[in-house]
Amino acid sequence: MTLRERAEAMTARGSHTMSKRPTSYPIDGERFAQSGDGAYVIATDRSRYLDFVCSLGATSLGYKHPAITKAVMKQVKEGSLFSFPHYLEAQVAERLCEVIPCAKNIRFLKTGSEACAAAASIARTYTGRDVILCEDSGYHGWHDQFRVLSATHPGVPDGMQQFVRSFVYGDLESLRQMLDSDVAAVMIEPARLTRPPAGFLAKALEMTHKAGALLIFDEMILGGRHALAGGQEFFSVTPDMATYGKAFGAGYPFAFVAGSAEVMKHAWPISGTYSGDAIALAACEAMLDVYEDDGIIAKMRKNGKILWDALTLTNTVTLHGYYPHFQIRTPNRDQRLSMSFFVQECAQRGVLFHPQIVNSSGVMLEDDTKRAATVAVDVIKRLMKLDDGQVKAALRSAPYEDSVRR
Repeated sequence: MTLRERAEAMTARGSHTMSKRPTSYPIDGERFAQSGDGAYVIATDRSRYLDFVCSLGATSLGYKHPAITKAVMKQVKEGSLFSFPHYLEAQVAERLCEVIPCAKNIRFLKTGSEACAAAASIARTYTGRDVILCEDSGYHGWHDQFRVLSATHPGVPDGMQQFVRSFVYGDLESLRQMLDSDVAAVMIEPARLTRPPAGFLAKALEMTHKAGALLIFDEMILGGRHALAGGQEFFSVTPDMATYGKAFGAGYPFAFVAGSAEVMKHAWPISGTYSGDAIALAACEAMLDVYEDDGIIAKMRKNGKILWDALTLTNTVTLHGYYPHFQIRTPNRDQRLSMSFFVQECAQRGVLFHPQIVNSSGVMLEDDTKRAATVAVDVIKRLMKLDDGQVKAALRSAPYEDSVRR
């Protein structure tokens, strides 16, 4: 059996993360990782790729970063879990409160889905209300209360819909119509691939407070990428609570909820055996040092801009998002076919893209990024000379499958 066949025999769709499953990557080589080195990921067949996926945004410092590895290995020798809370729980929480505007109190968890579910629970406890209002284009994890908004939500009772509703992102009138007296909180990604209309976030905060509800920013993607504190720093709008993960763990399982002391005192029921894992806390503390010392946010923007500018000059694709995190689209083409061809051909030349998103990292060398831009432009130019039928015939595996998202 191949590794893929073994994986698909052992777990649904061959991966424990939907966006990483083998059908997400229409490439020739193995679709399983062996290791990583700096800005490169190395597959089990020893193929080496400059990585513009960055573990779905979680490895913004690349792989085996010396400072992260040093901090983690030191903590491994001292231990991970203890019968007492570890001192890093308080120490890292203090560091995070220094750099995140809304943070006066922290609750640590392990995944982004957990953090978003926890924030919803805290908001319900604080307000005494039941409903969470989400933007229609957002994704806040796989837990029942958010997944029920998906068109298909197997295993989630339809009755959960009474506790979560959606509004049109960027549309204040849509938000106003949905802000009933039973709404505990509005949870949104401040921005992702769609830029918020001018004044939208500030007005949303005002409207939410007027309705007696809280505003929660899901900063899983923006945090540590658009700015260290994410959207609230980038757009200068401070919510009542925010959820973080991905970049803050520097490749280790780590997430948290941040908020005001008044609100976060209701976080006490949110509890997990591994929430205070000292290894991930050590990684987060080292990550904060590296970001401060090495100007990582500026480097990610610079690397993303090199690729963005090169693709823009082709006048054949549209780009959605921001320099460190964006999406490539080919107008008037079958997107699954064209992006599958793009990923396949770039991977053949040592550059790994995900068909649905591009993430730059803060450890890519400028020469490597320029090489990747050259590869990407060459592939796009080849793509535009083919019709959809020719593209389909050129694919050496099935087109990618969409992740389960809203």
